[in-house]
Amino acid sequence: MRISRFMRVAVKNMNDVDNASSTGGPTPALKPDYEQFEYLASQFRELQKYGRRTELAYEDMAVTKPVLRSPSPIDKVNDKQILRAAETGHQWILGEDAKWTLWTRPPVNPTPVLRIAPDGIDSPEMQQIREILELKPVTPEKNFYRLRRDTYGQFKHPNARRTREKPAELREEIVMSMRSVKEMMFYLSHAIAVPESHRRLAITLLFGCGSDTDSSSNETQQNTASTDGQTDPAETAGLPELIGQFVQTQPGAGTRIPREKLIADNAT
Repeated sequence: MRISRFMRVAVKNMNDVDNASSTGGPTPALKPDYEQFEYLASQFRELQKYGRRTELAYEDMAVTKPVLRSPSPIDKVNDKQILRAAETGHQWILGEDAKWTLWTRPPVNPTPVLRIAPDGIDSPEMQQIREILELKPVTPEKNFYRLRRDTYGQFKHPNARRTREKPAELREEIVMSMRSVKEMMFYLSHAIAVPESHRRLAITLLFGCGSDTDSSSNETQQNTASTDGQTDPAETAGLPELIGQFVQTQPGAGTRIPREKLIADNAT
């Protein structure tokens, strides 16, 4: 699957880079922002095209920070002390001064991450991704960014984007806001162009259910159903049957609905 397609459909915001988040319904009054995110997705796609330079995976990460338990470093630690520390949830760490200190061993949880392959760390595409998402450079030893959902939103510090007046530190994680299934369907519906012949049939179905005494409804039905030289019969082949099957499966099928009530129901 193309990662760019997945990102454009399922992700509505990433590190405060907006992806037309207002198109999840109802239809927005103003054109949404999406250009920068679209370019971002294209850079991920370029990485994907040239091989597995990135992957979504898990990394065992500490839930809490380790706490120092031995204020006075010691010069030497034997095997018995190391085993005893491990049994009690601690660990001995050798410092730069060749001294040993006892620390707590925090519990770890599998955490979703975006891992970058060594040959992709310094690629032009990854540089563009880091610049847009305001990420710190990774190293071969720590070649991943933590993925986190937007529990605290996209605007709360330190997640807010940098500005000239308020520069912020580069990030070590990617905060993602995802679309719901309903939002994805509404978003995709904006790209659907209904053929004119189908629109004509829909109008026929809508206004063709009026009462027998409603002459304007009959006239509308005749005008709409007529092919005035602009509708290709091949385009509408089979559609009346499909619409008829749909109507027959609805509750109260076969009953005639007054045109005024049908228009009022659709207006609400």
